[in-house]
Amino acid sequence: MRTIQNNLKPALQFATRSALTIVALVLPFTGEAKADQYQNCVALAAQDPDAAYDFALQWENTDTTGGALHCGGIALMSLRLFDAAAERFERAAALSSKIADADRAVLFSQAGDAWLAANNGAKARDAFSSGLHFLPKDQDLLFGRARAYDLLEAPADGLVDASSAISIAPERVDFLALRARFYRQLKQYDLAMADINAALSAGADAIPVTLERGVVRYEQGDLAGARADWQFVIDRDQRPNGAPGAAANVAARLIAEIDQESAATQP
Repeated sequence: MRTIQNNLKPALQFATRSALTIVALVLPFTGEAKADQYQNCVALAAQDPDAAYDFALQWENTDTTGGALHCGGIALMSLRLFDAAAERFERAAALSSKIADADRAVLFSQAGDAWLAANNGAKARDAFSSGLHFLPKDQDLLFGRARAYDLLEAPADGLVDASSAISIAPERVDFLALRARFYRQLKQYDLAMADINAALSAGADAIPVTLERGVVRYEQGDLAGARADWQFVIDRDQRPNGAPGAAANVAARLIAEIDQESAATQP
């Protein structure tokens, strides 16, 4: 049974990406005024990212704390300029010699998430690796780097990081879902199915995980099981306006592909 590839990469990566959460940091400001300036800039970024970015650029001329860079990065994330945001987060991490290791690791983690959003797996991997230099056992940094390896199509490396993250936080169903994807890519189907079942039992979002289970079943030669899973996704993944969601569109393409395969083999 050949492996479906054409529809998988954009289909399944969205299922294992965690939401981009950019938080304000307690940076080592030298005075209360700069702390207030940072908080005001972050608050403005939530309301008017263009204005916040302009404010951050002006402040950057005199700032030595990294606050201006970080606030500008938050504004750029809102504007979906992910690569520019990532660069600012990395510069903020390197700027201040007084920043705590934990805050520096968070900045690199945010840079990694931004690089992932920009579909740059190599830079995302490097950013998460920089964060792990400061917090080597951080579950989110490990998971982030695993997602970067997913973009880089390096499942063996991703499996190592995903397994390490799970050993720290076994309750995280998103970790299990990603590790199942790596196991499937490495053709370790029993282990992939075990992680999928564990994730579903623990309350994971059934739509992306069932989409992945259908791929596992397909690659094992269970076309009926694959079809059933993908039909489940089509039936459940509906937008508020009734249009199919991203996962449903992918499932429909996968069903069409196996139908085409079946028709080609009929006498």
